[in-house]
Amino acid sequence: MLTYQFKSGTSKSDLIMGLGLPAIVGMPALITYLLLFYTRGKVFSEYRLSGLIAFLPGLFVTCFLMKRIRNHLVKDYVVELVGANIKIWENGRRVVSGPILHCRMNAIHDRLIRIDISSDTGQISFRARPKEYRAVTGFSSFNPFGTSSSSDMETLLSLGMKIQSVI
Repeated sequence: MLTYQFKSGTSKSDLIMGLGLPAIVGMPALITYLLLFYTRGKVFSEYRLSGLIAFLPGLFVTCFLMKRIRNHLVKDYVVELVGANIKIWENGRRVVSGPILHCRMNAIHDRLIRIDISSDTGQISFRARPKEYRAVTGFSSFNPFGTSSSSDMETLLSLGMKIQSVI
């Protein structure tokens, strides 16, 4: 029996992050433009610095909401693999169990790992993106859509390769 533990998102969480984060990033700009419109620019025409200050609380709220959404969507998974049988727990609750019917894996270097597993009792999709990645210049860069650490991605990749070899 092999046991794998990792943090990952699902296809649903990937969809929520893809649609939700751009909306959250646009909120500070919308609030500032509404302030400009309803005050008719009187506040910002007298004090140019106040236009910049209006954006700062919005940016702090944006960063806070991005972290909260990402932390809420990422779950802890435990996968037990016995031959061709699999048991998957999501935050301590059993989600999928039984013999593996189908497994599809897609790994794009160190940017994305996607594993779709089908069983008798259901199916689940794991999506793992790195929280930080190396830019072309060699520096580490923050990924707002990142859900997993590099060790979680390696664990998920080894799980996918093991399931592929079993099937």
